[in-house]
Amino acid sequence: MTGALVAGLLAGYGIAVPVGAVGTYLVSLTARTSLRTGVCAALGVATADGLYALAATVGGSALASVLRPVLTPLRWICVLVLLALAAWSAAGAVRQYRERRLATRRDPAPRAPYGRTSCCSGSRC
Repeated sequence: MTGALVAGLLAGYGIAVPVGAVGTYLVSLTARTSLRTGVCAALGVATADGLYALAATVGGSALASVLRPVLTPLRWICVLVLLALAAWSAAGAVRQYRERRLATRRDPAPRAPYGRTSCCSGSRC
């Protein structure tokens, strides 16, 4: 029992240690406010994650027994949906490629992001 617990803890730390978007947000929130606010926010995130894990465990085990008889047809439906999405994406990419023409020197310059006209001034460009 202890070996399984330690293995689970090590696996959990291996998954939890990489800092993602939420971890970065929590660090910046703590830096902007106080340690108390950061700890409370982190406990809220951990509580939500725990509730999601509980719902997935309970719901997943109940759903697995219901889905077991129709698992093979569901797999084939998934294959067909993924193939349809791939074909639709490929057709859209080919259509977009064929509609575009190559740029020439007489074409106007593309607009810069956020409505900026140029990053440099005068003839220095």
